[in-house]
Amino acid sequence: MEAPPPQPPPGAPSAADPAGCPKDTDRQLRLRLCVLNEILSTERDYVGTLHFLQSVSVLDYVVNPYGRVTDN
Repeated sequence: MEAPPPQPPPGAPSAADPAGCPKDTDRQLRLRLCVLNEILSTERDYVGTLHFLQSVSVLDYVVNPYGRVTDN
């Protein structure tokens, strides 16, 4: 007769949950979605700012290609 397998310590992953991650509740999933949307929005704003700065830089070069300061 074999001895029963040892019990895992509290908080250890179980055989029913092989990845070791607790199952997400609906609230946790909604919060994760909100965080992801916030990150995506921030990245879009950042890329938009970079695009604006690039366009200003190119425009400045077209108007003043040698970096000379002109007095008007």
